[in-house]
Amino acid sequence: MGRAAQQETRVIVRNPFQPPPAVTRRLLAEKVAPTTPLQKYAVEAFVLKGIVADKAMVLSPDGEIYIVGKGTKIGKRGGVVVGVYKDRLAIKRGDEVIYLSFPKE
Repeated sequence: MGRAAQQETRVIVRNPFQPPPAVTRRLLAEKVAPTTPLQKYAVEAFVLKGIVADKAMVLSPDGEIYIVGKGTKIGKRGGVVVGVYKDRLAIKRGDEVIYLSFPKE
C-alpha cells in the first residue's frame, strides 16, 4: 500500500446551533464587562435630560440620573462620550458615533 492510501480522513463535527469558532472568538474579544452602572445598558436606552456647559445629565432605564462628560464610558459595547453639545451628546462606539438628543414631546 502506498502512503496516500494509509492517510486517514479526519471529519470535524461542529454543533450547528453554535457560531463558528472564529465568530465566537471575535464576540468574546468585543464583549466588555460592565464596570460602572452606565455600562449595564445599551447607549440607546439612555435618555438625555439636561446639558450644562460641558456636562450632560442622562436617565438610565432603571430610573437613575447620571452626570457624564467627555471621556465617560457608557453603554454595553464600550461607548465613550466624545462630545457634549448644546442639544445632544456624542458617543463613540467602535467606528460609529451615536448621538443622544433630547426626547421629542
